[in-house]
Amino acid sequence: MLTNLINPLKQSAVDRFMSKAGIQIVEKAIKYAESKTDGEICIHVVGDSKDSEGETPQERVKNRALSEFDQLEIQQTEGATGILILISVDEKRVEIVADKAINEKVNADRWEQEVAKIVDGAKLECPAVGLIDAITSIGRHLAKHFPKTHDKNELENTVTSD
Repeated sequence: MLTNLINPLKQSAVDRFMSKAGIQIVEKAIKYAESKTDGEICIHVVGDSKDSEGETPQERVKNRALSEFDQLEIQQTEGATGILILISVDEKRVEIVADKAINEKVNADRWEQEVAKIVDGAKLECPAVGLIDAITSIGRHLAKHFPKTHDKNELENTVTSD
């Protein structure tokens, strides 16, 4: 019984990263950003990237992001306009993976700027603020290259976790 008091229930990665209120605001930001574009934005939070021997933390997070991109079926979006923001809480790293059509129109350097916004928000203990800033910016870039032509919501506008 004492063990239960000392070891509270394990929190999910997303709950360790951001408050419930922060999650709700971020989900509203995703919905708003997607209202202007055919692009789809997905945020997935993990505890860690599953240690792979011989890989640096950066390589592990990148590989985990690519794996989650496939598992979450982001590549199935109509027009190949899906984007994944993967946050690895334990490794304190963020990786952005964009689908083919986005990569053809948006320079990969753009994602480094968005990652910096998310990391800055987390460092200030305001992860929702950093995410909203990045989502808003990503939404503007997607709207510029992929303006809204349909009302389909191909991916849920929720922050997911494993």
